[in-house]
Amino acid sequence: MKPIDASLKSQFVTKSKAAVIFLDKCESRSKRENLIQDLQRNLAKYNLDVDIFGPCGLKQCKRKTMNPCFWRLRKNYYFYLAFEDSLAYDYITDIVLYAYNNNAVPIVYGGARYDSYLPPGSYINALNTSAKALAASMHDIIENKEKYYDFFRWKNYYIISKSPILNACALCETLNSPARLVQNVVISKFRTWWNNIVFVL
Repeated sequence: MKPIDASLKSQFVTKSKAAVIFLDKCESRSKRENLIQDLQRNLAKYNLDVDIFGPCGLKQCKRKTMNPCFWRLRKNYYFYLAFEDSLAYDYITDIVLYAYNNNAVPIVYGGARYDSYLPPGSYINALNTSAKALAASMHDIIENKEKYYDFFRWKNYYIISKSPILNACALCETLNSPARLVQNVVISKFRTWWNNIVFVL
C-alpha cells in the first residue's frame, strides 16, 4: 500500500492528546465503562489520558450540536474510543464514523466482525486484548508517527459512506403487498452491490 501524502500528514501536527470518547450513557451492557477506567489507569504510566465528553465525564462541548466536539477530536486526539453499548453479534453503530470523519484512529469494542465493515488496517480492536497491552500499543503508535500514518493508508483506496436510512413505511408496504412478496430479484454482482453501501473501492 502506498504511503499517505504530505497534505494529510500536515493535518495531524496539532494532535497532542491520546484518546477521547463522547459518552452519554454511563452504564452499559458491554461494561465499556470498566474498560475505559482500566485503560485510563494504564495510560497514566505513559502520561497519557482518555478524555470523556458528556454527562459521564468532566468535559462538555458547551453547544447544542456535536460540531465543537468533532472539531476538538480532529485537532487534538490521536484515537477515538468507538466502544459500543452492547457486544451483540454484528451490532455496530455509526459512532465509529466519528473517528473516520475527523482524522482519528478508531479503537473499536463491540460484537461486530469489523473486518467485514471497516477498511483493513484502519482501526484497533480492543475486544481481544488487555487494557495494559492496549495502552502500550497506543503509546508506541503515538511515539512512532509512521505507525500512526499507516492507519490512514486506506484513504488511498476507499471512501467511507453512510448507508441510506431505512424507510420503515416502504418496508411495511412491501411486507403487506402480495404482488411484491412474489417478485424475484437477482443481484448478479452481490459483492459490488453490498460493499458499495459500506465503503467504495
